[in-house]
Amino acid sequence: MRRECRAKINLFLKVLGRRPDGYHELWTLFQEIDVHDTLVYEPGSGELELEIAGAALGAVEENLVFKAARLFGDRLGRPIGGRFSLRKRIPAGGGLGGGSSDAAGALALLNEAHQYPFGHEDLRAMALTLGADVPFFLEGGMCEARGVGERLRPVVHELPFDGGFLLIPDFGVPTGPVFRELAAGPSDPAHENAAPHAVPAIGENDLFAPACRLFPRLAEIREAWPCRETGESLFMTGSGSTLVWFTDRSRLDREQEAIAARFDLKTVPFRRWPKPADRQSGIGR
Repeated sequence: MRRECRAKINLFLKVLGRRPDGYHELWTLFQEIDVHDTLVYEPGSGELELEIAGAALGAVEENLVFKAARLFGDRLGRPIGGRFSLRKRIPAGGGLGGGSSDAAGALALLNEAHQYPFGHEDLRAMALTLGADVPFFLEGGMCEARGVGERLRPVVHELPFDGGFLLIPDFGVPTGPVFRELAAGPSDPAHENAAPHAVPAIGENDLFAPACRLFPRLAEIREAWPCRETGESLFMTGSGSTLVWFTDRSRLDREQEAIAARFDLKTVPFRRWPKPADRQSGIGR
Protein backbone atom coordinates (compact mmCIF):
# COMPACT_ATOMS: atom_id res chain seq x y z
CA MET A 1 0.00 0.00 0.00
CA ARG A 2 1.43 3.32 -1.10
CA ARG A 3 0.52 6.99 -0.89
CA GLU A 4 2.17 10.11 -2.26
CA CYS A 5 2.14 12.63 0.60
CA ARG A 6 2.15 15.98 -1.15
CA ALA A 7 3.44 19.31 0.14
CA LYS A 8 1.39 22.48 0.47
CA ILE A 9 2.03 26.15 0.04
CA ASN A 10 0.20 28.99 1.78
CA LEU A 11 -0.98 31.34 -0.95
CA PHE A 12 -1.65 33.90 1.78
CA LEU A 13 -1.45 33.79 5.58
CA LYS A 14 -3.00 36.37 7.87
CA VAL A 15 -2.82 36.40 11.67
CA LEU A 16 -6.12 37.78 12.94
CA GLY A 17 -5.72 37.74 16.69
CA ARG A 18 -4.82 35.86 19.84
CA ARG A 19 -7.20 33.13 21.00
CA PRO A 20 -8.09 32.44 24.66
CA ASP A 21 -6.11 29.20 24.44
CA GLY A 22 -2.96 31.15 23.56
CA TYR A 23 -2.83 30.15 19.91
CA HIS A 24 -3.24 32.62 17.07
CA GLU A 25 -6.35 32.87 14.92
CA LEU A 26 -5.31 32.39 11.30
CA TRP A 27 -6.78 32.95 7.87
CA THR A 28 -4.91 31.16 5.12
CA LEU A 29 -5.29 29.69 1.67
CA PHE A 30 -3.73 26.24 1.29
CA GLN A 31 -2.74 24.82 -2.08
CA GLU A 32 -1.52 21.24 -2.50
CA ILE A 33 1.42 20.86 -4.90
CA ASP A 34 3.06 17.98 -6.72
CA VAL A 35 6.25 17.85 -4.59
CA HIS A 36 5.82 14.85 -2.31
CA ASP A 37 7.12 12.29 0.14
CA THR A 38 6.30 8.63 -0.49
CA LEU A 39 4.78 6.49 2.28
CA VAL A 40 4.45 2.72 1.97
CA TYR A 41 2.61 0.55 4.51
CA GLU A 42 2.95 -3.24 4.81
CA PRO A 43 0.29 -4.55 7.22
CA GLY A 44 1.47 -7.02 9.85
CA SER A 45 0.81 -8.30 13.33
CA GLY A 46 4.24 -7.62 14.84
CA GLU A 47 5.64 -4.48 16.40
CA LEU A 48 5.07 -1.26 14.53
CA GLU A 49 8.15 -0.27 12.50
CA LEU A 50 9.04 2.92 10.65
CA GLU A 51 11.97 3.23 8.27
CA ILE A 52 12.88 6.70 7.02
CA ALA A 53 15.08 7.48 4.03
CA GLY A 54 16.16 10.85 2.65
CA ALA A 55 16.37 12.81 5.91
CA ALA A 56 17.53 12.53 9.50
CA LEU A 57 14.40 13.26 11.55
CA GLY A 58 15.34 12.22 15.07
CA ALA A 59 13.70 9.50 17.14
CA VAL A 60 11.23 7.33 15.23
CA GLU A 61 8.73 7.50 18.09
CA GLU A 62 8.53 11.29 17.64
CA ASN A 63 7.76 11.09 13.94
CA LEU A 64 4.20 12.05 13.04
CA VAL A 65 3.70 8.85 11.02
CA PHE A 66 4.45 6.80 14.12
CA LYS A 67 2.22 9.02 16.26
CA ALA A 68 -0.60 8.78 13.71
CA ALA A 69 -0.41 4.98 13.76
CA ARG A 70 -0.48 4.88 17.56
CA LEU A 71 -3.46 7.25 17.61
CA PHE A 72 -5.31 5.19 14.99
CA GLY A 73 -4.73 2.07 17.07
CA ASP A 74 -6.02 3.78 20.20
CA ARG A 75 -9.22 4.79 18.40
CA LEU A 76 -9.56 1.34 16.86
CA GLY A 77 -9.10 -0.38 20.19
CA ARG A 78 -6.11 -2.51 19.27
CA PRO A 79 -2.44 -1.80 18.59
CA ILE A 80 -1.25 -1.23 15.05
CA GLY A 81 1.48 -3.50 13.70
CA GLY A 82 3.25 -3.69 10.38
CA ARG A 83 5.90 -1.59 8.71
CA PHE A 84 5.93 1.94 7.32
CA SER A 85 8.62 3.06 4.88
CA LEU A 86 8.88 6.81 4.38
CA ARG A 87 10.92 8.39 1.60
CA LYS A 88 11.43 12.07 2.44
CA ARG A 89 11.72 14.74 -0.23
CA ILE A 90 9.92 17.62 1.47
CA PRO A 91 12.39 19.52 3.69
CA ALA A 92 11.63 19.95 7.39
CA GLY A 93 11.16 23.48 8.71
CA GLY A 94 10.40 24.86 5.27
CA GLY A 95 6.73 25.72 5.68
CA LEU A 96 5.68 22.99 3.24
CA GLY A 97 3.85 20.74 5.70
CA GLY A 98 5.80 17.56 5.01
CA GLY A 99 5.38 16.01 8.44
CA SER A 100 1.68 16.85 8.53
CA SER A 101 1.14 15.39 5.07
CA ASP A 102 2.93 12.19 6.12
CA ALA A 103 0.67 11.92 9.18
CA ALA A 104 -2.47 12.33 7.06
CA GLY A 105 -1.10 9.73 4.66
CA ALA A 106 -0.59 7.27 7.49
CA LEU A 107 -4.18 7.72 8.70
CA ALA A 108 -5.51 7.21 5.17
CA LEU A 109 -3.43 4.07 4.55
CA LEU A 110 -4.41 2.55 7.88
CA ASN A 111 -8.07 3.30 7.28
CA GLU A 112 -7.83 1.51 3.94
CA ALA A 113 -5.87 -1.41 5.42
CA HIS A 114 -8.57 -1.94 8.06
CA GLN A 115 -11.51 -1.77 5.62
CA TYR A 116 -12.50 1.82 6.42
CA PRO A 117 -13.66 1.63 10.05
CA PHE A 118 -13.67 5.45 10.27
CA GLY A 119 -15.53 8.04 8.25
CA HIS A 120 -14.01 11.23 6.93
CA GLU A 121 -15.02 13.37 9.92
CA ASP A 122 -13.56 10.79 12.32
CA LEU A 123 -10.27 10.92 10.44
CA ARG A 124 -10.30 14.72 10.46
CA ALA A 125 -10.81 14.73 14.24
CA MET A 126 -7.84 12.39 14.65
CA ALA A 127 -5.77 14.50 12.27
CA LEU A 128 -6.40 17.67 14.25
CA THR A 129 -4.94 16.13 17.41
CA LEU A 130 -1.71 15.54 15.47
CA GLY A 131 -1.37 19.07 14.12
CA ALA A 132 -3.41 22.05 12.96
CA ASP A 133 -2.76 21.58 9.25
CA VAL A 134 -2.95 17.76 9.18
CA PRO A 135 -6.71 17.82 8.35
CA PHE A 136 -5.99 19.78 5.16
CA PHE A 137 -3.95 16.91 3.76
CA LEU A 138 -6.98 14.63 4.04
CA GLU A 139 -8.79 17.14 1.81
CA GLY A 140 -6.13 18.27 -0.64
CA GLY A 141 -6.54 20.63 -3.57
CA MET A 142 -7.16 24.23 -2.54
CA CYS A 143 -8.83 25.13 0.76
CA GLU A 144 -9.43 28.30 2.70
CA ALA A 145 -8.67 27.69 6.38
CA ARG A 146 -9.60 29.54 9.57
CA GLY A 147 -8.99 29.00 13.27
CA VAL A 148 -5.56 27.47 13.76
CA GLY A 149 -5.98 26.07 10.26
CA GLU A 150 -8.55 23.37 11.01
CA ARG A 151 -11.76 25.01 9.71
CA LEU A 152 -11.53 24.15 6.04
CA ARG A 153 -13.56 25.21 3.04
CA PRO A 154 -12.68 23.96 -0.48
CA VAL A 155 -12.46 26.92 -2.85
CA VAL A 156 -11.62 27.79 -6.43
CA HIS A 157 -9.31 30.78 -6.74
CA GLU A 158 -7.84 32.08 -9.98
CA LEU A 159 -4.05 32.27 -9.90
CA PRO A 160 -1.71 33.93 -12.38
CA PHE A 161 0.31 30.74 -12.87
CA ASP A 162 -0.08 27.01 -12.29
CA GLY A 163 3.31 26.65 -10.65
CA GLY A 164 6.85 27.88 -10.51
CA PHE A 165 9.83 27.12 -8.30
CA LEU A 166 10.41 26.54 -4.60
CA LEU A 167 13.54 28.32 -3.36
CA ILE A 168 14.69 26.26 -0.40
CA PRO A 169 17.51 27.64 1.81
CA ASP A 170 19.92 25.37 3.65
CA PHE A 171 18.18 26.12 6.97
CA GLY A 172 14.73 25.56 8.42
CA VAL A 173 12.64 28.02 10.42
CA PRO A 174 11.00 26.72 13.62
CA THR A 175 7.39 27.77 13.96
CA GLY A 176 7.33 28.55 17.70
CA PRO A 177 10.04 31.24 17.69
CA VAL A 178 8.45 32.95 14.67
CA PHE A 179 5.11 33.34 16.47
CA ARG A 180 6.90 34.55 19.60
CA GLU A 181 8.76 37.09 17.49
CA LEU A 182 5.47 38.14 15.92
CA ALA A 183 4.01 38.79 19.38
CA ALA A 184 7.08 40.75 20.46
CA GLY A 185 7.39 42.77 17.28
CA PRO A 186 6.20 46.30 16.52
CA SER A 187 3.43 45.26 14.13
CA ASP A 188 1.80 42.20 15.66
CA PRO A 189 -1.64 41.77 14.04
CA ALA A 190 -2.65 39.86 17.18
CA HIS A 191 -2.57 43.12 19.12
CA GLU A 192 -5.27 44.52 16.83
CA ASN A 193 -7.48 41.43 17.15
CA ALA A 194 -9.56 42.46 14.14
CA ALA A 195 -10.14 40.36 11.04
CA PRO A 196 -9.72 42.10 7.68
CA HIS A 197 -12.70 42.06 5.34
CA ALA A 198 -10.84 42.12 2.01
CA VAL A 199 -9.41 38.88 0.67
CA PRO A 200 -5.61 39.10 1.01
CA ALA A 201 -3.47 39.27 -2.09
CA ILE A 202 -1.55 36.20 -3.16
CA GLY A 203 1.76 36.23 -1.31
CA GLU A 204 0.66 38.19 1.78
CA ASN A 205 2.16 36.55 4.84
CA ASP A 206 2.11 38.14 8.30
CA LEU A 207 4.87 35.78 9.44
CA PHE A 208 7.41 36.94 6.88
CA ALA A 209 8.57 40.02 8.81
CA PRO A 210 9.14 38.18 12.13
CA ALA A 211 10.84 35.31 10.27
CA CYS A 212 13.16 37.84 8.63
CA ARG A 213 14.04 39.37 11.99
CA LEU A 214 15.16 35.93 13.12
CA PHE A 215 16.67 34.91 9.77
CA PRO A 216 17.69 38.08 7.86
CA ARG A 217 18.87 36.02 4.89
CA LEU A 218 15.23 35.47 3.90
CA ALA A 219 14.79 39.19 3.28
CA GLU A 220 18.11 39.29 1.41
CA ILE A 221 16.98 36.51 -0.92
CA ARG A 222 13.66 38.16 -1.71
CA GLU A 223 15.38 41.51 -2.29
CA ALA A 224 17.89 39.93 -4.68
CA TRP A 225 15.49 37.73 -6.65
CA PRO A 226 14.20 39.32 -9.88
CA CYS A 227 10.53 38.98 -10.82
CA ARG A 228 10.37 40.35 -14.34
CA GLU A 229 7.08 39.18 -15.81
CA THR A 230 3.62 40.53 -15.01
CA GLY A 231 2.09 38.51 -12.21
CA GLU A 232 5.33 36.92 -11.04
CA SER A 233 5.84 37.03 -7.27
CA LEU A 234 8.14 35.70 -4.59
CA PHE A 235 6.77 35.03 -1.12
CA MET A 236 7.29 32.86 1.94
CA THR A 237 5.02 29.90 2.63
CA GLY A 238 3.83 29.14 6.16
CA SER A 239 6.31 30.19 8.81
CA GLY A 240 9.25 29.61 6.41
CA SER A 241 11.85 29.05 5.25
CA THR A 242 10.80 28.15 1.70
CA LEU A 243 10.15 31.00 -0.72
CA VAL A 244 7.66 30.40 -3.52
CA TRP A 245 8.40 31.91 -6.93
CA PHE A 246 5.18 31.94 -8.96
CA THR A 247 6.03 31.98 -12.66
CA ASP A 248 5.33 30.23 -15.95
CA ARG A 249 9.05 29.90 -16.70
CA SER A 250 10.43 26.39 -16.95
CA ARG A 251 14.00 27.27 -16.01
CA LEU A 252 16.09 29.85 -14.22
CA ASP A 253 18.08 32.44 -16.15
CA ARG A 254 21.78 33.02 -15.54
CA GLU A 255 21.26 35.78 -13.00
CA GLN A 256 18.84 33.65 -11.00
CA GLU A 257 21.19 30.66 -11.12
CA ALA A 258 23.94 32.91 -9.75
CA ILE A 259 21.68 34.17 -6.95
CA ALA A 260 20.68 30.61 -6.08
CA ALA A 261 24.34 29.62 -5.89
CA ARG A 262 25.24 32.68 -3.80
CA PHE A 263 22.56 31.92 -1.21
CA ASP A 264 22.98 28.14 -1.44
CA LEU A 265 19.37 27.68 -2.51
CA LYS A 266 17.89 24.42 -3.71
CA THR A 267 15.49 25.24 -6.55
CA VAL A 268 12.63 22.79 -7.04
CA PRO A 269 10.00 23.16 -9.79
CA PHE A 270 6.42 22.61 -8.69
CA ARG A 271 2.89 22.57 -10.04
CA ARG A 272 -0.48 22.96 -8.33
CA TRP A 273 -2.04 19.60 -7.52
CA PRO A 274 -5.80 19.37 -8.07
CA LYS A 275 -7.95 17.55 -5.56
CA PRO A 276 -8.53 13.95 -6.74
CA ALA A 277 -12.21 13.15 -7.23
CA ASP A 278 -11.94 10.15 -4.90
CA ARG A 279 -10.19 11.94 -1.98
CA GLN A 280 -12.52 10.96 0.83
CA SER A 281 -12.37 8.77 3.95
CA GLY A 282 -8.79 7.73 3.25
CA ILE A 283 -9.33 6.96 -0.44
CA GLY A 284 -7.14 8.68 -2.98
CA ARG A 285 -3.56 9.06 -4.07
